[in-house]
Amino acid sequence: ARREAEIRLGEALDDQGHDMVVVDGRLNWQPKRKAMVIGYVKTIHKRYLEAEHAAVIARLPPRCRTPLFRIGRDRAVYSWYLRLAESRPIDHPWANVVRVETLESIGIEAAARLADLTACHLPEFASTSLHDPRAPQNLYPVGGLEEQLKHSLGDHEWIRRHIESHFMRSFGASTGAGGTG
Repeated sequence: ARREAEIRLGEALDDQGHDMVVVDGRLNWQPKRKAMVIGYVKTIHKRYLEAEHAAVIARLPPRCRTPLFRIGRDRAVYSWYLRLAESRPIDHPWANVVRVETLESIGIEAAARLADLTACHLPEFASTSLHDPRAPQNLYPVGGLEEQLKHSLGDHEWIRRHIESHFMRSFGASTGAGGTG
Protein backbone atom coordinates (compact mmCIF):
# COMPACT_ATOMS: atom_id res chain seq x y z
CA ALA A 1 0.00 0.00 0.00
CA ARG A 2 2.85 2.39 0.86
CA ARG A 3 4.65 1.72 -2.42
CA GLU A 4 1.45 2.28 -4.41
CA ALA A 5 0.82 5.57 -2.55
CA GLU A 6 4.40 6.68 -3.28
CA ILE A 7 3.96 5.85 -6.97
CA ARG A 8 0.69 7.83 -7.10
CA LEU A 9 2.38 10.81 -5.45
CA GLY A 10 5.36 10.63 -7.83
CA GLU A 11 3.03 10.44 -10.82
CA ALA A 12 1.02 13.42 -9.53
CA LEU A 13 4.20 15.49 -9.07
CA ASP A 14 5.31 14.51 -12.58
CA ASP A 15 1.88 15.50 -13.97
CA GLN A 16 2.12 18.87 -12.21
CA GLY A 17 5.35 19.55 -14.11
CA HIS A 18 7.81 19.71 -11.22
CA ASP A 19 11.40 20.22 -12.35
CA MET A 20 12.69 17.23 -10.39
CA VAL A 21 11.03 14.37 -8.54
CA VAL A 22 13.11 12.37 -6.06
CA VAL A 23 11.72 8.93 -5.27
CA ASP A 24 12.80 7.15 -2.09
CA GLY A 25 14.37 3.92 -3.31
CA ARG A 26 14.34 2.36 -6.76
CA LEU A 27 12.41 4.05 -9.53
CA ASN A 28 9.46 1.70 -10.02
CA TRP A 29 7.20 3.63 -12.38
CA GLN A 30 7.36 5.20 -15.81
CA PRO A 31 7.06 9.02 -15.86
CA LYS A 32 4.60 10.25 -18.48
CA ARG A 33 6.93 12.99 -19.69
CA LYS A 34 10.69 12.89 -19.96
CA ALA A 35 11.01 14.56 -16.59
CA MET A 36 13.93 14.59 -14.22
CA VAL A 37 12.74 11.74 -12.03
CA ILE A 38 15.33 9.93 -9.94
CA GLY A 39 15.35 6.98 -7.59
CA TYR A 40 17.40 7.69 -4.46
CA VAL A 41 18.79 4.50 -2.88
CA LYS A 42 20.14 5.23 0.62
CA THR A 43 21.34 1.75 1.53
CA ILE A 44 23.56 -0.17 -0.86
CA HIS A 45 22.46 -3.82 -0.78
CA LYS A 46 23.80 -4.91 -4.14
CA ARG A 47 26.99 -3.99 -5.94
CA TYR A 48 26.46 -3.50 -9.64
CA LEU A 49 30.06 -2.77 -10.67
CA GLU A 50 33.03 -5.08 -11.17
CA ALA A 51 35.79 -4.71 -8.55
CA GLU A 52 38.06 -2.47 -10.66
CA HIS A 53 35.19 -0.08 -11.38
CA ALA A 54 33.78 -0.24 -7.84
CA ALA A 55 37.17 0.88 -6.48
CA VAL A 56 36.37 4.36 -7.81
CA ILE A 57 33.57 4.68 -5.24
CA ALA A 58 35.95 4.45 -2.28
CA ARG A 59 37.98 7.36 -3.68
CA LEU A 60 35.07 9.68 -4.46
CA PRO A 61 35.37 13.08 -2.83
CA PRO A 62 32.23 14.73 -1.43
CA ARG A 63 29.77 16.07 -4.03
CA CYS A 64 31.23 13.85 -6.74
CA ARG A 65 29.72 10.95 -8.62
CA THR A 66 30.85 7.92 -10.56
CA PRO A 67 30.36 7.63 -14.30
CA LEU A 68 26.97 6.32 -15.39
CA PHE A 69 26.37 2.61 -15.72
CA ARG A 70 23.35 0.70 -16.98
CA ILE A 71 21.25 -1.69 -14.91
CA GLY A 72 19.03 -3.92 -17.02
CA ARG A 73 15.72 -4.91 -15.48
CA ASP A 74 12.02 -4.57 -16.34
CA ARG A 75 12.62 -0.82 -16.75
CA ALA A 76 16.31 -0.36 -17.53
CA VAL A 77 18.00 2.51 -15.72
CA TYR A 78 21.17 4.55 -15.83
CA SER A 79 22.68 4.71 -12.39
CA TRP A 80 25.58 6.35 -10.57
CA TYR A 81 27.01 6.49 -7.07
CA LEU A 82 27.31 9.83 -5.30
CA ARG A 83 29.23 10.74 -2.14
CA LEU A 84 27.15 13.25 -0.21
CA ALA A 85 29.59 14.34 2.48
CA GLU A 86 33.11 13.98 3.83
CA SER A 87 33.87 10.66 5.48
CA ARG A 88 35.79 10.23 8.70
CA PRO A 89 39.02 8.20 8.69
CA ILE A 90 37.29 5.42 10.69
CA ASP A 91 34.38 5.13 8.24
CA HIS A 92 33.85 2.34 5.73
CA PRO A 93 35.11 3.35 2.23
CA TRP A 94 31.51 3.49 0.96
CA ALA A 95 30.26 5.64 3.87
CA ASN A 96 28.13 8.63 2.87
CA VAL A 97 27.51 7.14 -0.58
CA VAL A 98 24.10 6.73 -2.20
CA ARG A 99 23.08 5.18 -5.50
CA VAL A 100 20.94 7.29 -7.78
CA GLU A 101 19.10 6.14 -10.89
CA THR A 102 16.94 7.42 -13.71
CA LEU A 103 15.15 5.58 -16.47
CA GLU A 104 17.21 4.70 -19.53
CA SER A 105 14.40 6.04 -21.70
CA ILE A 106 15.47 9.66 -21.05
CA GLY A 107 18.70 9.00 -22.99
CA ILE A 108 22.35 8.99 -21.98
CA GLU A 109 22.94 12.73 -22.43
CA ALA A 110 19.93 13.73 -20.32
CA ALA A 111 20.90 11.13 -17.71
CA ALA A 112 24.44 12.56 -17.52
CA ARG A 113 23.08 16.10 -17.06
CA LEU A 114 20.75 14.83 -14.37
CA ALA A 115 23.59 13.00 -12.63
CA ASP A 116 25.62 16.23 -12.59
CA LEU A 117 22.66 18.11 -11.11
CA THR A 118 22.28 15.54 -8.34
CA ALA A 119 25.98 15.80 -7.48
CA CYS A 120 25.60 19.56 -7.26
CA HIS A 121 22.32 19.80 -5.34
CA LEU A 122 21.57 16.64 -3.31
CA PRO A 123 24.51 17.18 -0.91
CA GLU A 124 22.89 20.49 0.07
CA PHE A 125 20.02 18.50 1.59
CA ALA A 126 22.21 15.89 3.32
CA SER A 127 21.52 15.65 7.04
CA THR A 128 24.11 15.71 9.80
CA SER A 129 24.54 13.24 12.64
CA LEU A 130 23.48 15.95 15.11
CA HIS A 131 19.99 15.87 13.58
CA ASP A 132 19.64 12.33 12.24
CA PRO A 133 21.45 9.08 13.11
CA ARG A 134 21.02 8.02 9.45
CA ALA A 135 23.01 11.01 8.23
CA PRO A 136 23.91 12.05 5.64
CA GLN A 137 21.81 9.68 3.48
CA ASN A 138 18.49 10.64 5.08
CA LEU A 139 17.93 14.02 3.46
CA TYR A 140 16.58 16.88 5.61
CA PRO A 141 13.20 17.06 3.80
CA VAL A 142 12.67 13.32 4.35
CA GLY A 143 13.66 13.56 8.01
CA GLY A 144 11.30 16.51 8.47
CA LEU A 145 8.43 14.60 6.88
CA GLU A 146 9.15 11.56 9.06
CA GLU A 147 9.14 13.75 12.17
CA GLN A 148 5.83 15.32 11.15
CA LEU A 149 4.26 11.90 10.52
CA LYS A 150 5.60 10.56 13.82
CA HIS A 151 4.13 13.56 15.66
CA SER A 152 0.73 13.09 14.01
CA LEU A 153 0.60 9.48 15.24
CA GLY A 154 0.48 10.66 18.84
CA ASP A 155 2.39 9.60 21.92
CA HIS A 156 4.27 6.43 20.95
CA GLU A 157 4.66 5.36 24.60
CA TRP A 158 0.87 5.52 25.11
CA ILE A 159 0.33 3.50 21.95
CA ARG A 160 2.99 0.94 22.99
CA ARG A 161 1.42 0.49 26.45
CA HIS A 162 -2.02 -0.10 24.93
CA ILE A 163 -0.68 -2.65 22.45
CA GLU A 164 1.17 -4.44 25.26
CA SER A 165 -1.96 -4.41 27.46
CA HIS A 166 -4.00 -5.87 24.62
CA PHE A 167 -1.52 -8.71 24.12
CA MET A 168 -1.21 -9.34 27.86
CA ARG A 169 -5.01 -9.61 28.18
CA SER A 170 -5.13 -11.93 25.16
CA PHE A 171 -2.19 -13.97 26.43
CA GLY A 172 -3.60 -14.09 29.98
CA ALA A 173 -7.01 -15.25 28.73
CA SER A 174 -5.48 -18.10 26.76
CA THR A 175 -3.22 -19.35 29.56
CA GLY A 176 -5.41 -18.93 32.60
CA ALA A 177 -5.97 -16.24 35.24
CA GLY A 178 -2.35 -15.94 36.27
CA GLY A 179 -1.04 -15.36 32.77
CA THR A 180 1.65 -18.02 33.24
CA GLY A 181 1.85 -21.34 31.60
